[in-house]
Amino acid sequence: MEYKIFDAHSHWASVVKMARFEELEDIATLESIEFIKQHGEFLKGSTKKLVELYLMLMDHYGIDKSQVFSVIPEDNQFMSLMGKNGKGRLFPLGMVSPKMGDLEQQLNQVHELGLFGLKIHPDYQKLDFKSPEFSDIFEFCQEHRMIVISHTGSHGNLRDIVAQAARFPDLPFIVGHMGLGPQVDQAYKAAAEHENVYLEISGQGYQYMIQGAVDDARIGVQKVLFGSDFPSLAPQVELEKIFSLDITQAEKQDIFAGNLTRLYQSTLKKHIAW
Repeated sequence: MEYKIFDAHSHWASVVKMARFEELEDIATLESIEFIKQHGEFLKGSTKKLVELYLMLMDHYGIDKSQVFSVIPEDNQFMSLMGKNGKGRLFPLGMVSPKMGDLEQQLNQVHELGLFGLKIHPDYQKLDFKSPEFSDIFEFCQEHRMIVISHTGSHGNLRDIVAQAARFPDLPFIVGHMGLGPQVDQAYKAAAEHENVYLEISGQGYQYMIQGAVDDARIGVQKVLFGSDFPSLAPQVELEKIFSLDITQAEKQDIFAGNLTRLYQSTLKKHIAW
């Protein structure tokens, strides 16, 4: 069976155009760096060429659509450009940081740029999950029908994030990396206890925990999302985690694309064409 793939966790940034290849080695797989080198002419053109390069990388790995975000808050304009030039395949999220000035202004910019939600990375954004600012972020996203995905497993206490997400039950909250190793139990518990909490599996090394989540009636296939964390991780490795699950082909298709598609259509009222 040939599956449709909607990647819930992928990265791209305007700084790729300026970075030296030795710097990219800290954030990207060697295979993706080699691909970029082979198509270096796209780094010399317009910013739109950088978007084209990303689409080519997606084609290389067989990924149809991507929920994509940068690793720096300053890239919201570029993320908007990705959405506008992504040929219906890219669904960009923004980033905000209290350290960058007026938080309300930043949130309004994300909304006005047409971004579909926010990526939270506590280390980069210097966010205190117990602060009023963090609560304001969740409230804004719920009010404006946006998605929130957070890096988990390090750089913050997942329990604190989930406590905030629980206060906003209409806000879809995606646990990036399913907590990795250090917080996988917390991630599992959060998805089991809160209807609006979803698990994204990139980087999750405990295959039995992914299988356990889909088998658990409190979570199930419908709350597990495929993600690659590309280009930091290898998509083919993350794809294999879903291929190897003991579930039906239809259920695998739900994890690969169906669940995130329905999340966009039900919560964001965004039609996803396949």
